[in-house]
Amino acid sequence: MADILERKKTAFVLWRPKPGAPPPRLVIGTFAPGNPPTLADERLLPLVQVAGFDDLFKIDAAACGLVDGTMYHYWFEVTDTSPRRNARIFVTDPFAFTVDWRLLSPQLPPPYTSEDQQPASVILWIGGELVICDTSGERPNLAADPKQASLPPNNKLVIYEMPTAWSRADGMGRDVGTFQDILSLVDPATPGANFAELSVTAPDLSSYLDRLGINALELLPPADSAYQRQWGYGTSHYLAPDFELGMPVGNSSSTANRDLSALVRGCHARGMRFIADVVMAFGRQEASQNIAFDDFCIDRPWLTPDDPDARNSRPNHDFRNGFGSVLGSATCFL
Repeated sequence: MADILERKKTAFVLWRPKPGAPPPRLVIGTFAPGNPPTLADERLLPLVQVAGFDDLFKIDAAACGLVDGTMYHYWFEVTDTSPRRNARIFVTDPFAFTVDWRLLSPQLPPPYTSEDQQPASVILWIGGELVICDTSGERPNLAADPKQASLPPNNKLVIYEMPTAWSRADGMGRDVGTFQDILSLVDPATPGANFAELSVTAPDLSSYLDRLGINALELLPPADSAYQRQWGYGTSHYLAPDFELGMPVGNSSSTANRDLSALVRGCHARGMRFIADVVMAFGRQEASQNIAFDDFCIDRPWLTPDDPDARNSRPNHDFRNGFGSVLGSATCFL
């Protein structure tokens, strides 16, 4: 499935829905503002199995009646594979680049709860392709990004590891250190946002991180999480930047992709590597739990003691602790 991102340029693609269940469907429409927002012009379109694969389904975007230049919100409807459940449920695209927490899937009757409501995926249809965009249509821009060869090599990195939940010195409040706040530590011309009052986020002749002498910035997981921003763990959508990190005070919608690309460009322009911490073990409210639970998750490891994934890697090989998750750790250099 190395080409799934290539396929997603012209089709809505779903991997590994439950064998033998009714085919998955695409649920698609446009965002209608309101309290709460709704999905306008909703349509349910069947996906078909891709030739040569028994676990890959798609519908070509060109067959969906999309209007050029229009942004769409969508889910997949699948048969739930999570333990002790079997309903049809709307799930976020596991490969979504953008999610919109303002628009949630319908709540199902018990045993389902509000935690089972998943945010809509977001995409722009333009020029015959499905293109990454933010929740009001803004697009990421890496066109002027310096070449990787101009950045420090792996064996000469001085790394600053930064959480995305920030505290004020008086301990009286915690807020989201948005991508714009973080960029203000890199680019001396960029002001802070949620933490604009700090001296280190104010426009200056040199950036705070430059003065520290670092040449690589590592963010604790910047991927989207159902948790209100804590330390970044508990990822829900691995390919989408966190909705909150693109919501500085004053925004009416998230610009997470646009702001993350600006942060990456800002780091690279100043000779800094950008590192995204990716932790797979603490997935939370992640769509694969509904699409193909047995392939990606462990419910109660003590019930499957012979499963090698049920145990940790410590000398005693005790049962793994999901820390609130049913899903180790990897770091990705960009």
